[in-house]
Amino acid sequence: MLILAACAAGLSMIFALLSFFRDSEFFSSAQRSTSPAGARVSPTLPLIIVETPQTNNPSPTPSTSTSATGAIRQTIVNDALFLLPGRYRSYRFVIDGSYRNPRVTGYLAVQSGGNRDVYLTIVDEQGLQNYSNGLDFNFAYRIKVFDYKKINVGNLQPGIYYVILGNTHARLTGKQLEARLTLESD
Repeated sequence: MLILAACAAGLSMIFALLSFFRDSEFFSSAQRSTSPAGARVSPTLPLIIVETPQTNNPSPTPSTSTSATGAIRQTIVNDALFLLPGRYRSYRFVIDGSYRNPRVTGYLAVQSGGNRDVYLTIVDEQGLQNYSNGLDFNFAYRIKVFDYKKINVGNLQPGIYYVILGNTHARLTGKQLEARLTLESD
């Protein structure tokens, strides 16, 4: 009788955990590691918590430099950060119509936490709003990064964009990461 009661309690705990994590990546549809430009995706979680910088520790202001040849080099992200489970951080950048061959270059390194994986996504303003609200969104680039990835994204049109570093797929583990991304043009 004691064994039966223990089994019932264990089964009850399992169902409670399953209902709590029902929206986790374990139960979501398979996700691609890379996606073509302009593709649509639905976030894995219906509720996404926005990770906003604290007023006493804001994200660095992007710096821009222009060479004598007119080439642009603007820092988008130069940050070491910890993303809590279910959260993300976004960084704004603008591609001017005068930029020739604009591209985002750099790297993303996930140093610790769970599977050491985060999503790097580049979206426009509407994409960020939809992402924040858990709706389907269009994106210019999206990749799931494990450990370390060099980034080189070209073919971006003029406009306002956001780099999203997302840990929204994780329910239990935060991620320590380092991101160095730059907007460059010829």
